[in-house]
Amino acid sequence: MLNAAVKHLSIGILILSPSVLLGCDSALSYQHSPDQREAVNKPTTQLSGNTNDSPHDPVTDGYIQGATARAWQAFAQGGKYRWAGQSDFRFPDWAKEKYRSDIERAMKTPIQAGHIKGSYDSREAALIVVDTTRLDRSRYAIVIISEHLKKPQSWEIKWLFRDMDLSQVQLGWSSGDTLGVSEYGDDGSYRHCFVKWNAKMRSYLCNLKEFKLR
Repeated sequence: MLNAAVKHLSIGILILSPSVLLGCDSALSYQHSPDQREAVNKPTTQLSGNTNDSPHDPVTDGYIQGATARAWQAFAQGGKYRWAGQSDFRFPDWAKEKYRSDIERAMKTPIQAGHIKGSYDSREAALIVVDTTRLDRSRYAIVIISEHLKKPQSWEIKWLFRDMDLSQVQLGWSSGDTLGVSEYGDDGSYRHCFVKWNAKMRSYLCNLKEFKLR
């Protein structure tokens, strides 16, 4: 479970070109075209037919493209990290009953795209990923990829959260064009925060606050 005092990892920005190998962690934020936003937010019934354990990938499934897709492929190269799948999540029954369609979609496609930095000079995408070398509950992370529109062949990748149990976490998008992170606890607790970009620190921040929904 996420602790109220969340670790915010700011491991220097990594600017990559297609010829540079990825060697650090990142958080994924993606500004996309209307077609891409429609793909990310389309109803569960229209999602690609992945079963609980079938492999899936945000590039081959059509959720990211261009420089963002190349950044993801660099990040995932070697197989240490993969996009989280439906069987990686363990949302409590009360959350599944209360937010049925939203939770189902969050498990099948743990990705959100938009102007996470709040600037139209970049496109971003956030994904929940899993460290394939670990079996413990703290094997999850949220990565944000930012594509620079003025430099279309470059991008940066940062961690939002890393080495944490994110198996009950949902990525969401608000009407205010803001990325949200929500966690549903077994005890009925609900934690939520909006992701903010701190230009001075060159990092993403998300301070989870707890609410009681039951």
